Amino acid sequence: MEAKVADGYRLIHEQDFKEVVVQLTCNEEQYDAVWKSRTKIEEDLEEFLGVTGNGYFLEDDYGPEAIEFVLHVLDPSHIVEAVVEYFKEQYDVTQIRMGQAKVHYGRRLIGLYPAGKNFNR
Repeated sequence: MEAKVADGYRLIHEQDFKEVVVQLTCNEEQYDAVWKSRTKIEEDLEEFLGVTGNGYFLEDDYGPEAIEFVLHVLDPSHIVEAVVEYFKEQYDVTQIRMGQAKVHYGRRLIGLYPAGKNFNR
């Protein structure tokens, strides 16, 4: 590990990650498409975060009003545009909110998309 740090790598601790919630509000057809593709979506998000070295997929939650994907990332600003575009292009979902929890598993989210629009989980 010390050799990697000497080579310019950074040691990362769990507390370095920020919890980011991607919340989708879908019509019935979109909801069904996302539900059927949930494994693919998890794999896509995990791959995207892994390739960029920016975090990992944590969990998802399918509720009656919205679908949430929870990610742990080092720099939320680097994923917002790509994640929003992914859901728009792949699943035609345009009602998307992304927020960063002040603390892990927090209920109050600081709005990342749309920028500055805070919301509760």
